[in-house]
Amino acid sequence: MFYGRLKATRSDRFTMKIDVRRGNSGGPVLDAAGQIIGVVVATVNTPGVYAATGKYVDDVGIGIRQLTALDFLKKHKVKAEKTPPGTPLTEAALLKKGTGFVAQIGCWK
Repeated sequence: MFYGRLKATRSDRFTMKIDVRRGNSGGPVLDAAGQIIGVVVATVNTPGVYAATGKYVDDVGIGIRQLTALDFLKKHKVKAEKTPPGTPLTEAALLKKGTGFVAQIGCWK
């Protein structure tokens, strides 16, 4: 889960200052009100960026924008809808809300 400032990278994606770890892909990106605003898809390639620029870049995640995810769901006949903006939550309330609908799913083939 993430909430905070986002930066545009392409029209369908954004970057976040967050430590994305193995297994985070597919998880929700939440705003301060606990509403899903995107989906985690990747992390920055730290060694690749360093090799290309000489700069160490860490804790940068990449997400797919909500509208892109909603379009994908609609295309595959999955019902989803947008809701109006909510009221910001405390960190504790945000964590509680997020853990209510986030679960780890794995494939070990």
